[in-house]
Amino acid sequence: MNLELKPKLSEGEKKIEKYIYSMNHLLGKGSYASVFLGRLISDGTPAAVKVIDKRIFANQYNLKSIHC
Repeated sequence: MNLELKPKLSEGEKKIEKYIYSMNHLLGKGSYASVFLGRLISDGTPAAVKVIDKRIFANQYNLKSIHC
């Protein structure tokens, strides 16, 4: 049985995969994403979490113009 504990989120926090990030701690913003201060759920290690704006990808041209 796999019991995954749900992390407790403070006001303004969101969870993505194995990270929790704070919407109140914006580190930077680009043309298609914002970077927030976050932490690894398992041990609290600080991390920068890039959050991509899905609305940008509604247009196929924008999707093709992003280089990773």
